[in-house]
Amino acid sequence: MWRLKMDETNVIVKFGGNIDSVDINTFTRTVLGYASAMQAACGDIDASQALDIRIGETRPGCLEVDLKLVTDSIKGMIDFASAAAPILPQVVATATELYKLLSFLGKNGKEETATIESGKNRVTVVASNAEKMTVNQNTYNIYTGNPDATKSIVNSFKELESRPEIESLEIIDPKPEGAHFKADRDDFQYMAAAPLYEGADTKTVISTEQPLSLLKVVLRKSTKSMWRFGWNGVPISANISDNDFFDHFSDYSFGIGDVLIADMKITKRYNRDLNTYMNERYEIVKVHDKKTAPKNQPLI
Repeated sequence: MWRLKMDETNVIVKFGGNIDSVDINTFTRTVLGYASAMQAACGDIDASQALDIRIGETRPGCLEVDLKLVTDSIKGMIDFASAAAPILPQVVATATELYKLLSFLGKNGKEETATIESGKNRVTVVASNAEKMTVNQNTYNIYTGNPDATKSIVNSFKELESRPEIESLEIIDPKPEGAHFKADRDDFQYMAAAPLYEGADTKTVISTEQPLSLLKVVLRKSTKSMWRFGWNGVPISANISDNDFFDHFSDYSFGIGDVLIADMKITKRYNRDLNTYMNERYEIVKVHDKKTAPKNQPLI
């Protein structure tokens, strides 16, 4: 087995805000989210190459983390012609574009149709509100074929949204014309609510009039922000898409342990290892009532 060192580059992950430290869980989820996107991109672009990702250094202020990326070609017989072409710029660009696609879908709704441009390696995605975005074929392949990578990114933004001290997140390829993505705090809610691809392995069910105990309230009128509930003894995150609820939002007061009686849409994905559908995403589509908990402890 021959192993040939191929290519090396750095990418900066930058946490914005007046901060000199980041919670370890937030840091880990954020870095792992981008790492999963890069691993998926490398696998889709050239499965014969392995991607090694290491944390190079961190800098205080607007916390910056250098990620050092190295690709190796692993083949029994090395094809030197293909090995001569570095893929890291394409890997970084594809992983970064996946973030942009999730941001687009979070703001405009799930994918309704996709058109592949023959011979151009491009795919035009049409969201549910008819807005369009064109991405490269590799980016679209990851979105539709690698739910673990996209879910990792979405979960990282759920964590970022819960940290008010973090005002932005940037992913920067420092080379000239390098890929760049930036999400400000107002964008976190859209990334956290970005719809995952619903292919043949997914289905949705509606559970009506479910009692949902409040664990975290989002005190703004947003159908994208993720609230935290206790449901059937398990903590879950869900956005509330019921506009009637927000039309009367100022009429409510909320406390820990208060209960919403609501209809909930659950997206399930088939797990082949376990041979069953597993809950993947929750959305509150209709709030029927709110019950105050005994000995209420106000959140605000």
